[in-house]
Amino acid sequence: AGSDHPSAVDLFQPISFFSTSNKIRSAMGMVSTRKGEAQERIKILTCLTNNAVEVWEVNASKELPDSKKLSSLTIPGHRSDVRAVAISGDELSVASCAGGEAKVWNLGSGKCFRTVGEVGYGICCCFAPGDKYLLVGTKEGELHILDIAAAEIVESIAAHAGALWALHLHPDGKTFVTAGADKELKFWTFGSVKEEDKPARLGAAVNKAVTMEDDILAVSYSPDSKFLTASLLDTTIKVFYADSMKFFLSLYGHRLPVLSLDISSDSTLLVSGSADKNVKIWGLDFGDCHKSMLAHRDNVMAVKFVPRTHYFFSAGKDKQIKFWDADKFQLITTIKAHFAEIWCLAMSPRGDILASGSHDRSVRIWRRTEEHIYLEEERQKELDDLLDANEQEAAPAAGESVLAGEDSAAVAKQTKQVLDAADRITEALDLCAQFPEKPTAIQAAMLLGLSPNAYFRQAVKQIRSSELEPALMQLSFDYVLALLERIDKIMAESLTAEAELLSRIVLFVVKIHHGRLTTTGSALPLLRSLRSSTKRSLQQRCDSTGFNLAALRSIKRRLEANASERDISM
Repeated sequence: AGSDHPSAVDLFQPISFFSTSNKIRSAMGMVSTRKGEAQERIKILTCLTNNAVEVWEVNASKELPDSKKLSSLTIPGHRSDVRAVAISGDELSVASCAGGEAKVWNLGSGKCFRTVGEVGYGICCCFAPGDKYLLVGTKEGELHILDIAAAEIVESIAAHAGALWALHLHPDGKTFVTAGADKELKFWTFGSVKEEDKPARLGAAVNKAVTMEDDILAVSYSPDSKFLTASLLDTTIKVFYADSMKFFLSLYGHRLPVLSLDISSDSTLLVSGSADKNVKIWGLDFGDCHKSMLAHRDNVMAVKFVPRTHYFFSAGKDKQIKFWDADKFQLITTIKAHFAEIWCLAMSPRGDILASGSHDRSVRIWRRTEEHIYLEEERQKELDDLLDANEQEAAPAAGESVLAGEDSAAVAKQTKQVLDAADRITEALDLCAQFPEKPTAIQAAMLLGLSPNAYFRQAVKQIRSSELEPALMQLSFDYVLALLERIDKIMAESLTAEAELLSRIVLFVVKIHHGRLTTTGSALPLLRSLRSSTKRSLQQRCDSTGFNLAALRSIKRRLEANASERDISM
C-alpha cells in the first residue's frame, strides 16, 4: 500500500478458523507431513485460561482446510468460585458446587471421584440421608437431586421463583426445608420414585409452603427439632416452632442482613454472621443477645458450631477463618485459610473435620489436632504479625536491603516469642550445668524438685513446636555444644518419653551447624555418642509402643471373648 516494508497481510494468509472451549492464554504450532499428501497438516497446542490444554489439527491438504480437536487435558478442580460445600454423614466424602457443576471428593485421598455437570449455579448443597444422593439448590431457583454413584441428575424441580439461598435437613432425616428469594419457606418430604424399566430412586415433594415478609437468606433447624430459624433480608432473624410454624421470637440487632446462622447441639445458643462484619450470639430461651463481636474485616459469610460444644467457626470475605468460644465470648485462634474470599463452611458430624470453599476455586479440609492453644500466645502472635506487617511495609520506603535465601529469612524473623523461647533454652542449659545429676535438697528446689535432665526436658516441652526451630537458630555455637551434650546424657537414660522430640532437635541442630561441627575436634566424639544413644533410645521407644499395642489387642480379644460367653449364657 505504497510502503517499501511488507505488512502482515502480505506475509500471512488465514487457512482455517477454530474455537476453543475457553480463552487462549498461549499457543504453539508444529507442521507435519503424511505420506501420499502433497501439503502439510498443522498441529496446534493451546493453553487456556481455565487450566485446560487442547490439541488441534488443521488439514491444509484440502481445498477447504478444516480443523478438529485431537485431544484435551484437564484437571478435576473447579474453574470458578466454590459457593457450597457439604460433608457426608460417614465423613468419607465432601461435595462442592461451583460454576455449573457439582463434584464429590474422597476425604481420605483428596481425589475427585464424581463430577456432575449442568446443575446450574449451585449456592447450597447437602447430602441426603444415606449419603447416596446429593441435594443442590441453585441461583435459578431449581432443586436438583443427584445420584452420586451414577453421576447424574435424577430429578430437577423448579422449587422457587427466585434464588434458592439455603436448604437444611430436618434432624429426623425424613424432611427438609428450602428458603428462597421469592420470600417462601418450602417444606419437602423424601420419597421413593419408581419409573418404568428403572430401579427406584430418591424423590422429593412439597407438603407445605410458608410466605415470609422478605427474602430469606438462611435457614436452620435446631438439633432437638423444636425450632426453625430463618434470616430475612430486613436484617431480622425469625424463630418458629418447627412442628406448627407458630411464631416464637424475632431477633433484632444486626445493621445489615444476616448471611448465615447455626444452632448449637444442645439447642440453647444461636450464632449469626452478618454483612455488617459482626457475629452475634443469641439465647434461644428468651431471644436475648448474649454478645455482639466485630468478627471480620468484611462480610461474615458462614458460621458453624462444633458438635456437642459451644465452640464455633466463622468465615468471611477477609480470607480468614476464626475459632470462637461462645460461652466466654473469646477469639481462640485465627486461620489464614485462603487467598481470596471464603464463601462457605461445612462441619463433619463428629466435629473433627471442617471444609471451606473460596473464591480462589479451592476446597480446603481442616482436621482437629491434639496441639494445645494458649490464648495469651495467640494474642501475642497476632500483635507480632501486625508489627511484622508494618515493618515490611516500611522497609522498602526506607531503602533497607532484604536478606535472600530461606535460611536468612528464617534467621531474620526474630519475634518476641522466638527470642523468649531461645532464652528459656539457654537458661535451662545454664541452670542444669551448675548442679550435679543428683542435686541436694536446696539445689533440687531451684530445679523445681527435678533432676537436671528432667528439668531440661520439661523446659523444652513447654516450647511450642512452631517456635522451636526458629529458637534453636538463635543459639550460639557454645550453647549448641552444651545442648547436644545435655541431650546425649538424657538419651543415655533407660527410657525417655521425649525421645522423638529430642531426636528432632538433634537432627535440626546438626543440619544447621553441620560444617562447623564436623571441623571441631571436640564435637566429633559427641556426635558419635549421640548417634548410638539416639538410635538406642528410639528403638526402646518403638519396642515399648509395640508392647503396649500388643497388650491392648490382647485385652480387646479377652473382652470380646467375655462378651461372647455372656451372650451364650443368656
